[in-house]
Amino acid sequence: MQLGKLLHSRGFHVTFVNNHFNHNRLLRSKGEQFLKGCPDFVFESMPDGLPESDPDATQDIEALCDSARKYMFGPLMELLDRVNASGGHVPKITCVIPDGFMCFGMLAAEKLGVPAVPFWTASACGFMAYLHIGQLTQKGLIPHKSESFESDGSLDTPVGWIPGLQHARLRDLPFATRTTNPNAILLNCLRDEVQDDLRAPAIIFNIFEEFEQEIFDELKKLYPHQLHPIGPLSLLERHVVPNDSPVRAHRPTLWKDDDNCLDWLDAQPDGSVVYVNYGSIAVLPMICCAYFAEQPTNCRFAAKVWGVGVEIDPDVKRENICELVKEMMEGEEGKRMKAKALEWKKKAEVATAVGGSAYLSFDKVLDVLNSPVE
Repeated sequence: MQLGKLLHSRGFHVTFVNNHFNHNRLLRSKGEQFLKGCPDFVFESMPDGLPESDPDATQDIEALCDSARKYMFGPLMELLDRVNASGGHVPKITCVIPDGFMCFGMLAAEKLGVPAVPFWTASACGFMAYLHIGQLTQKGLIPHKSESFESDGSLDTPVGWIPGLQHARLRDLPFATRTTNPNAILLNCLRDEVQDDLRAPAIIFNIFEEFEQEIFDELKKLYPHQLHPIGPLSLLERHVVPNDSPVRAHRPTLWKDDDNCLDWLDAQPDGSVVYVNYGSIAVLPMICCAYFAEQPTNCRFAAKVWGVGVEIDPDVKRENICELVKEMMEGEEGKRMKAKALEWKKKAEVATAVGGSAYLSFDKVLDVLNSPVE
């Protein structure tokens, strides 16, 4: 949505496509008026091939990935053809920006003869890890040979040969690699989707280059086309989307907004509240406990590269958590991490300001999207 707002502010007519499931969640959380959008920023939805489930729960990721590969290309093409046949009510489609894990969108763009640029919303270090699933398999490191791999020391095997991941062990790779099944849906889906991303003329990242400089330096050696780190989009939006834009106030969420906590927070002393979240630009040191997707890789980088976090094992005991919270809130290590987080925040603000690296990279994205397919 943030990327759509940025493009809209640069003159693009935006059609935001969700599956029916998430479209309906947006409808319940934000209301029908929100989804009416504005004349040049509209919402569409399509089926995903999955049976109906709890309307307010997260869909099963493995089933969704499998269905995306097998089923969703057809419904997307029908939707795009319908838009193109609208008789001038909306402009014909000139480019497609699929999620980096939904590369059937690239196939649809190829069929229409328009450019497709995948949008990678996760970390660049996570992208690098997924990119090497094939080599990890060739080396016999995954899938694991024994069901006891969680406890027999296998996960401590170094994988520092992966470019930019010199600190990494097998346990620091995405959770999809923790399997003994060579036909595991997530393992093979993620491997294939990331490889498909490399066919695009460019890839968009929601991060600024300096934050993952070594990873981007290595990716440029592997990938001959354009990498465009343009984030954090929440900061870039401040300098691109005009205050009077009709989409400025669009703040999509799959849950109803609840700001009841704000009055309570305002009444607390500075530095006295623990914030539990992953994926924040808040100036805070992090206690990292990975449980999903590429979070193990993010945790390793937060601790070893970015200097803003400390790793804990998922089996950690309550007393260990108490010690870490106290250290992060009051100790010298916590103060050091807060200072480092503030340093990164300032760099992010510089990168996304007018003339910054992310701002200029966004301009290059526009050039790619406006270029004819070669």
